[in-house]
Amino acid sequence: MRRARLLALLVAVIGAALLVPALAGAQASQGLTLSGTGDATVLSTRTIAAHLTGQLTVAFHGDAASGCASRGLCGYSGTVSWRPPPNGQIEVVTSRVHGHLSYSVSLLPAGSTSFEGFSGGVTTASVQLSPLAPSVASSCLDATATGQSLTLPVRDGRVAFTLAGASPSLLQTRCAGPLAGDVTPELPVPTLPLAAVLRGHTSVPISASTTFASGGFAGTVSSSLVVALGRPGAAQRARNLRVPGIREVQVLYRATVSGSIVEDISGAGDAGTCAPLGSCGLSGTVTLAPHATGVAATLNALGSARTTDADLLAAVGLSTHGRARGILSTGGVTWAGGTTTAELEQGTTSCTDSAPLGQGFILLGAGGGHLVAEEAAGLGATTGRTRCPGPAATNAGPLATGEIALNRLAHRTVTLALTTGAAFSDDGYDVRTIPHLTITLTRVRVRRVHLLLSDASVSSGIISTS
Repeated sequence: MRRARLLALLVAVIGAALLVPALAGAQASQGLTLSGTGDATVLSTRTIAAHLTGQLTVAFHGDAASGCASRGLCGYSGTVSWRPPPNGQIEVVTSRVHGHLSYSVSLLPAGSTSFEGFSGGVTTASVQLSPLAPSVASSCLDATATGQSLTLPVRDGRVAFTLAGASPSLLQTRCAGPLAGDVTPELPVPTLPLAAVLRGHTSVPISASTTFASGGFAGTVSSSLVVALGRPGAAQRARNLRVPGIREVQVLYRATVSGSIVEDISGAGDAGTCAPLGSCGLSGTVTLAPHATGVAATLNALGSARTTDADLLAAVGLSTHGRARGILSTGGVTWAGGTTTAELEQGTTSCTDSAPLGQGFILLGAGGGHLVAEEAAGLGATTGRTRCPGPAATNAGPLATGEIALNRLAHRTVTLALTTGAAFSDDGYDVRTIPHLTITLTRVRVRRVHLLLSDASVSSGIISTS
């Protein structure tokens, strides 16, 4: 019983540690201050049952007028479709941010029957490569779990049912094809008053039959998706889960992330593995270049009631008088920004394309006298996809790792280089990463957090602001 309780507590605290930088990053994007992270308080959560029908289908081909020649996309054509699971829910989270009510609305499709253990829908692709010069044609057939959550923006009291905020992207596969950003601007975005969403018992069609031309591709987009809202659940008010005997120190940083991670990619050597994905003979690089300045980062130390402030501060590198042994210390850096660039060759076809990198996440952990940083491809971060074919990195561990002595955190500003790469295989592809990533952390504030581990928020008091 004791072990189960400690495990549940550990999971809850790690979840909170990962959530803090994400909240801070969201606030920064809204022009809020870093120190305001603790001012966001969740008040309640309400879910509304949802039934999902229909699908999104995109048929495309290389288009000279949209620049397929400069990207090497003229020989590609095919279809990509997203089908949601039949059931899901709308989640509405009400928070107070700097004294004002704020609402966050998400569409959460239920688990996929095709990918056990994964939520969301299924994206399937069937793409052909017919090179313009004599070469061996190939085809790519793929299916991936996508659309695990869809952010529905709330503006002026109305909820926008858009497909643009899906994670992972609804068109993300290992085959060549258009990006969601090429297609979603052509789709309608129906809206409902937030009050109507909370009442449920209404349907929202996202219907379209139109054309698009962007990024070297052109084609048609059709959607028969319908989100039918069912019975709303009762609002679950945030409550304090009193866990006696737990103490935590939270260190907030302002972070800069720069440099790059180069993925050296080749089609798998086994024809039975590479042929279905059309990746046989493919080689080249995909470069992930984040651009993040002034984003939030945290490092948190968790101990028992007997743990002193000096012990907790020692676990985050800020004291030489405490004992850090046995204290859990973890945190992270999140950001959104940067560029993904693919330079790939297959036969006589050369594909060169760039796209936004999307969200990134670096996990921080302290122990054994060191601070370790890992670019966490497996924790929901976007690893970067372009319109070219390539791996989805679903089997990847950390793409980049680095460490420094923990006592260096006593300096207000520290720099950490992630230069250790990794190797992995991903359905038809072999990948080796070559990282030259740099994180600069500038300490902004240190707080004692009084856990009350809440399912919504924590109360905090400042230890120092040095």
